[in-house]
Amino acid sequence: MATLTGWGLIWLLLQERQLGGDIVLVDAHIRYHKPITGRPVAVASLDTMKGDLDRLARGRKARVQLEVKLSGDEDTGCVFEGTYMVLPVEHDSN
Repeated sequence: MATLTGWGLIWLLLQERQLGGDIVLVDAHIRYHKPITGRPVAVASLDTMKGDLDRLARGRKARVQLEVKLSGDEDTGCVFEGTYMVLPVEHDSN
């Protein structure tokens, strides 16, 4: 759930900037604080994001790091830290 939430945030940013790219998770860490009870909720914040997606416009890959917090009925149950690589779309030479 956390991995997909981070991936989704990056995908939305690519759409907003009209950039294409393949998003790949390259590293991740998760810290568990307590059980998540009830319906789980995952939240990714732009405030925690580091990286430069504009590199894709120049045909270069972009590295993005972000944090996703998972919670349920109570406070944050765990924190996911992911590093994603966004690979530029390759164009056919034909």
